Amino acid sequence: MGAENPNVVSVFLNKGHELQTTRSWEFLGLESDGVVPKDSIWEKARYGEGVIIANIDTESETASNLRPPLLTVIAAALGNISFSVSDSTCCRMESNQAASSMDVDTVPSEVKLLPPKPKFEPLKPHEMSDGQVQFRKVNVPPHRYTPLKKAWMDIYTPIYEQMKIDVRMNLKGRRIELKTRPDTPDISNLQKCADFAHAFMLGFDVIDAIALLRLDELYIESFEIKDVKTLRGDHLSRAIGRLSGKGGKTKFAIENASKTRIVIADTKIHILGSFSNIKIARDSLCSLILGSPAGKVYSKLRAVTARLAERHEPYFVLIVLELTCIGIKYGVSNTNPFQQLTDMSLPSTNIAFHVSGVVGCEALLWILLNEFLWYSIINLLLLLLASSFFFNYTANITQMFRSTISSADQMTNMESHDEAQV
Repeated sequence: MGAENPNVVSVFLNKGHELQTTRSWEFLGLESDGVVPKDSIWEKARYGEGVIIANIDTESETASNLRPPLLTVIAAALGNISFSVSDSTCCRMESNQAASSMDVDTVPSEVKLLPPKPKFEPLKPHEMSDGQVQFRKVNVPPHRYTPLKKAWMDIYTPIYEQMKIDVRMNLKGRRIELKTRPDTPDISNLQKCADFAHAFMLGFDVIDAIALLRLDELYIESFEIKDVKTLRGDHLSRAIGRLSGKGGKTKFAIENASKTRIVIADTKIHILGSFSNIKIARDSLCSLILGSPAGKVYSKLRAVTARLAERHEPYFVLIVLELTCIGIKYGVSNTNPFQQLTDMSLPSTNIAFHVSGVVGCEALLWILLNEFLWYSIINLLLLLLASSFFFNYTANITQMFRSTISSADQMTNMESHDEAQV
């Protein structure tokens, strides 16, 4: 198809069905009326001396006027190759030297060295928020104000000294205010301290609530009795009584079986523990609210705890091995492995259920001999001593009782004999 500009030779479609244009030398500014001006690109480029042009289809009809100058430029650049150009569409290339005698110089490519990876120092907690101090506020309800005064030092000490969080009591606003410090080791300590203070406000003891600072997988779940069943009047009072039991017996049984802590504050119930343990305690409490007797709940708890014990029983030996490995690593020997958790400040409180790969056969023998064998022997000896003492004591008591009875019988017989003689 033709073009509107007279200097454009033709417009055609290529194989990709895109419009292409082939322009004349005059249109490109190379020639003017058949004469090459001094400011032409031909002059500036020295007619392509030392340049090889590729990806040009010289066999196309529209590029027929490009063949002679193009091939001349290529021949001048290569030097030892001559071209014979004919009017036909074919082009023959002949080499002045045999192919076998051609020397090919290969220039080794320079290895591009990548720049080293940047190394960034880990951000400190106070740098994560552009140096801004982060705050948390925990409201103090009126009924927890007096207990807070009594237990303030027990709350203040772990927050300020161990978690490195500033804490103060706002007497006017009746709330605890927490904020980060430049030496705070972890940014999550702020939220842990807020959860710890909130747990105390809900009614948990400091000894129980402080576990939120040391363990990561502890949660608090709260719900009301009306969320389970709508109860009013005496029915609500009886439900609360079933939850607590006589002297808190039912609540303590659920806590010990599910390894949780429960607070019953009027109609609100708060449970502190892990996710799975909270579910066990919640199911038991819901059964009591719905009217199940305590005996039925005890039987369910007994079955659930038995399943949990079977599930975690194989890990008991591994836990002892892991704790003993920690003692070996940190230079503690001939000690009870369970005592290490309380006596040592280990870098991590998460105990994995596996044996470290650094422990060899000697360490395992040390573990087996020192921990299990000696403890078993000592426990067996203590049991034998206790049982022998019990049997001896029982035998002595029995003998004394028999002697007392026999002496009493003898005295009775003597008195009866004397009476008979009289």
